[in-house]
Amino acid sequence: MIDVDEALLIAATRLEDSTLGAAAARMGIPASTASLWRQKAEQRLVEAIRLGDLAFVPLRRRAWRRGGATTAGCSAAVDKP
Repeated sequence: MIDVDEALLIAATRLEDSTLGAAAARMGIPASTASLWRQKAEQRLVEAIRLGDLAFVPLRRRAWRRGGATTAGCSAAVDKP
């Protein structure tokens, strides 16, 4: 589906407050490359969801701690076709 770098890029720019330029700089790539990677990864995710390819992906329980959530999240498919 998507690799770890693509997942982190999507998370940083869609779920967190990072700009595409800032995320790209942290990854050491041009913003234009990051934009293309994100676009293609999101398209693959949409297609996988439409086809039901993610129905088998087990999700880990979110680990909660006093005062808020930890960074533990769900396990995602990160294999590129």
